[in-house]
Amino acid sequence: MKKCIAYYRKSTEGEDRQVLSLEGQREVVKDYAKKKGLKIVEEIKESYSAKAPGRPKFNLMIKKAQKGKIDGIIAYKLNRLTRNYADLGALAQLIEAGIEIHDTSYGVYKDDSNSFIMIGVNTAIASAKIKGLSEDTKRGLKQKREMGWFPGYAPTGYVNNKIDHTIEIDPKRAPYIKKAFRLYDTGEYSLRSLAKKLYNEGFRTRANSDYISKSTLERILKSPFYYGYFKQNGELYQGNHTALVSKELWDRVQDRLNGKAQTEGGKKHVFKYRGFLTCGECGCSITAEKQKGHIYYRCTKSRGNCSQPYIREEELEIQLAAIFDPIKIEQKVSEFIMERLKELYEEDKNYQEKATKNLKSKLTHLKEKKKKLFRKMVNDQIEDKEMYKELKQEIDNKIIEISEQISKLSQSTYDWLQQSSNLLKLANRAKKLFLEGNQEQKRQLLNSVSSNLVLRGRKVHYTYKKPFDILAKTGERCDWLGSCYDLRTFFVQNKLDFSLISA
Repeated sequence: MKKCIAYYRKSTEGEDRQVLSLEGQREVVKDYAKKKGLKIVEEIKESYSAKAPGRPKFNLMIKKAQKGKIDGIIAYKLNRLTRNYADLGALAQLIEAGIEIHDTSYGVYKDDSNSFIMIGVNTAIASAKIKGLSEDTKRGLKQKREMGWFPGYAPTGYVNNKIDHTIEIDPKRAPYIKKAFRLYDTGEYSLRSLAKKLYNEGFRTRANSDYISKSTLERILKSPFYYGYFKQNGELYQGNHTALVSKELWDRVQDRLNGKAQTEGGKKHVFKYRGFLTCGECGCSITAEKQKGHIYYRCTKSRGNCSQPYIREEELEIQLAAIFDPIKIEQKVSEFIMERLKELYEEDKNYQEKATKNLKSKLTHLKEKKKKLFRKMVNDQIEDKEMYKELKQEIDNKIIEISEQISKLSQSTYDWLQQSSNLLKLANRAKKLFLEGNQEQKRQLLNSVSSNLVLRGRKVHYTYKKPFDILAKTGERCDWLGSCYDLRTFFVQNKLDFSLISA
C-alpha cells in the first residue's frame, strides 16, 4: 500500500469564501484514499494563500517527499497545492522523482507527458483565476466606493457596525469632533490651544491616555469625511454615513487652516445665514453684508437684475425661529404617541423574533440537506453529475433567499423606539435650542428640520423634512394614531439619531 501525505489548504480570507472548508477537504481526501488503496501517513493543514511561493508547511512537505519518505501527496484539488509556477516546479521535480500527486477531482499526475501537460494547464487556470479575482476585487471595491461605502476603519467620531457593515456616529466622541469644528471656526483657538481645551473637557486618544496631538487634530479638521464625503486613491466620493458638520462650516475651517479667512479691521464678520437660502425670484444664493452696524441679507443677483429687497438679520431670524413652532407637540399628545409607539415596537419585536426563529430553522434544514447531498455525490450514490449540480443549485438559491430574509429582519429590529423618543424631545426643544445656539447649531437645526428655504418679498418659504412633516401635520389635526403609524414606518426604514443635534 502506497504511503501518502494528505494536504489541506484554505486561504487567509474568511472560510465562507473558500471552495471547501479544511474538514470538508479532509472528508473527500479520505474517501479518495480508501477507494484508491492509499495509506495516509500524515495530514497537513495550512491556512495560507497559494498565489505566491512561501508556504511554510507546504515547503516542509516538499522536503519530506524529496527525502523519499512517502510515495505520494493527495489534495482535494490541484489548486489547493499550487496557484503559482514556482511551487509547480517543485511538484514537477517530485513527479520526475517518482512521487505521485493525487487530485481527487482529476486523478493522479505521474511521470508521463500527459500528466505534465495537464498539471501545467491546471496550474495556469488556477493562476489566471487568482489574477481575475484580484481584478474583480479591485473593481468591486471601486464600485462600493462609488456607492458610498467607505472601505476602512471608521475615523474618530464614528464606529464600525460589524453586523450591518456600516459606519455609524460614535455618541461619545462625535460631540467633541463637532465642537472642534465650531470652536476653530471662531478664530479664537490655535490647533494647540484647541487640542488642550478638548482634552480638559474629556476628549482623549483612542487609547484614552493622552490629549490629541496638533497634527492629528489638523488631519481631523481637514478630512472631508466629516461633511459626508471621503477620499480614496485621490478621488472624492460621497459617503453613506451621516455627516457631523455642514459643508459650509467645513469650508470655513479650511479657509482658516489655509490662512484665507475673511476679516475686516482684524476681526472676522460672522454672517450666520449667508449662502443658506436662495432667492425666490431668480434662484440665486442669498448673501450678506454689514452696513452701519447692521447685517443685511440680499440676493447676489449673479444672474442679472433682481427686484427682491434687503432684509435685516434680526427680522430674518424671527422667521427662521418660527419654523420650529408647528413641530412642537403638546405634552399629552407627545405622551400618547410614545405609549402607542411602545406598543407597536413590542408587536414588531415579537413578530421579528418568531419570524427569525422560523427562518433559521429552515436554514439549518437546508444546510443539512446540502450536506447529505454532497455525501451522496462523494460516495457515488449520484451518477448523474448534472442532476447533482441542479439539486445543489436549487438548495443554494433557497439558502441565499432565506439568509437575505434573516438579514432584512435583523436590520429592522434596531431600537427605533429610542430614536422616536429623541425626535419628540428635539421637536419640543428645537426653538429654544435655535434661539440659544451658536451659528453652526442654528444652521444644523434648520438643515435637519427644513429644506428648500427660499426668501421672497422678505418672507421665508420652506418645506419640512421627514419625519418633521409628520409632527407638523399632527399639530394641525387630531389623528394622533395615524401619526404613530407614520413615525413607526419612517424609523423602521431610516436610521437617524436626533439626540446628537441637541448635544
